[in-house]
Amino acid sequence: MNPAVQNLKDIHLPPAISAWQLAPVWITLIILFCICATCIAMHFHKMKLRRVALKTALRTLQNLRLSAEEHPLHVVNEISQLLRRVSLFYFNREKVAGLTGNAWLDFLNQTGHTLKFNDKEISTLLTQSQYQKSQDIDLHALFELTKHWLMTVSKTHREKV
Repeated sequence: MNPAVQNLKDIHLPPAISAWQLAPVWITLIILFCICATCIAMHFHKMKLRRVALKTALRTLQNLRLSAEEHPLHVVNEISQLLRRVSLFYFNREKVAGLTGNAWLDFLNQTGHTLKFNDKEISTLLTQSQYQKSQDIDLHALFELTKHWLMTVSKTHREKV
């Protein structure tokens, strides 16, 4: 055997490349993709929640319309509570929770893009019905106004999202 060949060492292969040894650019792209996917998923989740909230509110309003003739004052109180719950869902709790009387009606007018909550009959129903005795009340205008308000608030928030 040749003495020059005896001093040679065996061939050493480099270590295998791991799947996790990515370039920093690829790691950054993966992180950005995950962030974008999370933001999109959260956006669609919010939209779904708002859609479900609107459907539930409209269904509740329809059920109240069916029982309006039997217990009109109870229905007025339920509509007032429905408006309050939907307001708390769509708007800042600190802004909505403490509103009463004319401030509450002004808030409903502003968010519903209407002035109909200031009508004497509707404003009396919403602010003073819990203190009145049962009487003949025409709730048709209140139902229509509430439905209009629900649709307007839902559409306004859909555009903002």
